[in-house]
Amino acid sequence: MIATKIYRLLADDEIARLEAQGCRCNDWAAVEVVAEGFTTRGISNVRFCGELRLGADVCIEDVGRIISTDGGTFGIGVRAAVLNENSGRKVFLHERLTAQTAYIMCMYRHRPRAIETLERMAVEGAVHQKMTIGDGVRVTGCGTLRDVQIGEGAVLDGVAELANGTVGCGARVGVSVVARDFIFASGASVCDGAQLTRCFVGDGARIESAFTAVDSLFFANSHCANGEAASVFAGPYTVSHHRSTLLIAGYFLFFNAGSNSNQSNHHFRTGPVHQGIHERGVKFGSGAYIMLPAREGAFSVVVGSHRSHHDTADFPYSYLIEEEGDSYLVPGANLISHGMMRDMAKWPQRDRRSTDREGGDIINFREWTPCIGQKLRRAIARSEKMLAREDVQMFNYERVRIRRSMLRRGLGLYRQALDAVIAAALAESSGDALAESDPEWADLAGMFAPRCEIERLLDEIEKGELANFEAVIARLHLFDSEYAVNARAWALAVLAGKLGRRPTADDIAHAIEAGHAARAAIDAARTSNARQDADPMMAVGYGIDAASPAERSADFLAVRGVEIL
Repeated sequence: MIATKIYRLLADDEIARLEAQGCRCNDWAAVEVVAEGFTTRGISNVRFCGELRLGADVCIEDVGRIISTDGGTFGIGVRAAVLNENSGRKVFLHERLTAQTAYIMCMYRHRPRAIETLERMAVEGAVHQKMTIGDGVRVTGCGTLRDVQIGEGAVLDGVAELANGTVGCGARVGVSVVARDFIFASGASVCDGAQLTRCFVGDGARIESAFTAVDSLFFANSHCANGEAASVFAGPYTVSHHRSTLLIAGYFLFFNAGSNSNQSNHHFRTGPVHQGIHERGVKFGSGAYIMLPAREGAFSVVVGSHRSHHDTADFPYSYLIEEEGDSYLVPGANLISHGMMRDMAKWPQRDRRSTDREGGDIINFREWTPCIGQKLRRAIARSEKMLAREDVQMFNYERVRIRRSMLRRGLGLYRQALDAVIAAALAESSGDALAESDPEWADLAGMFAPRCEIERLLDEIEKGELANFEAVIARLHLFDSEYAVNARAWALAVLAGKLGRRPTADDIAHAIEAGHAARAAIDAARTSNARQDADPMMAVGYGIDAASPAERSADFLAVRGVEIL
């Protein structure tokens, strides 16, 4: 690292060569160079000002200005007004920010002492005194770089302006990018005219194609292009690719935005204070609109316009659709969509994070988890209670409407899914230790953990029992490593509740067998759903010059592939 190297003053002959190569400096005594490996070759037409040190492994070419001021913080300590544009959930930006620590800072505002302590831990030792450019950096064709910390191996090519920020190791910043008060983590990519203010971009995340964002966080493997974001918490795998799409005042995770999807958070009363919680795996269809505040359950699909401030958190895997201005819920419909099977397979395959992930975002790709299991249990209980009212054909629930027939069908799917969750959790680990109770689980922006463990962590932070920010990160990784054991304990507790006694080995074996059968039935339904795309009407537009239906079918299969049949 640069800080460990030995530097020296320039020799007289080196100064002479630099001046002959068009370089100028008011005070060469303020310029130091690395003692080993420095050469004047390749340094030409540069004006040096103030105190600086030159290394040997950096390429800087055709750059307007590189400036370091006394007031620069390199983005550390900037607060992004996430979710609430009126600053109620500001997140403290720094180099070591992760999806999980940001989630705590954003969502646990009712624990102010813990948040304050966490922020103090984050900034300890993180503030740089001077701007540095790490080994192996390439900076070419850029405009102005002001107070920008640049990590080893980063590439800046054609950047318009960067001000008060950090570019992590191996990150890439491209043509016409403008960013102010920012942190780009190691492995991040920001290019093609993106404009960001008070933003964090995480490992493997891509922001490109003139995307604009303010007060937003984009964590691992998010990919946003063309559109706009304001006050957004974009958890891992948040995707928005369309020019007409706005993400605003929302929490997103494993999310996909359809074209022209939009939300509004300002009712012209108390300001833009409303927020949207779009749980893991939510998708917006083209033209979807939501008036905030609102919340959708995990793995739900939103189609149409919704203005009633729905809360469908207890009905995961649902379709939320609009009919004649009203919001209708189709419970469990997405459980048997092939899209779910495709998503669960593609997310791990699209993991672009750098190889060094220690201390970074924690991502648990599992579908059948205690977190989704507790939501399924609530969905089952609510469905059974509503269906007990035999005289009702249309139910009103949290400002959405549910048809009786759809609720009955969803209940059956939810029961199957819960069996699958219990079996998956039982198979995670060995041992018969029951959880002390049936704890609530939380999805912390990609990581699953019992909520009681998160609360215990916050207690320790408040009491000063954790030495530093790294200790907090280590504890979160410990929670992740303990997932399998905790998941099995949860499943055993749930099974005990269903049986009214402690499960025997035979009970466990039977539950696993039943769950695997339920999972097989769900997978079969998902596969069957995919075959709808092989219907002859889906071949419209294929084989446009075909002489026969067989020739058109051949073109369809050549393009789409036989795997859908």
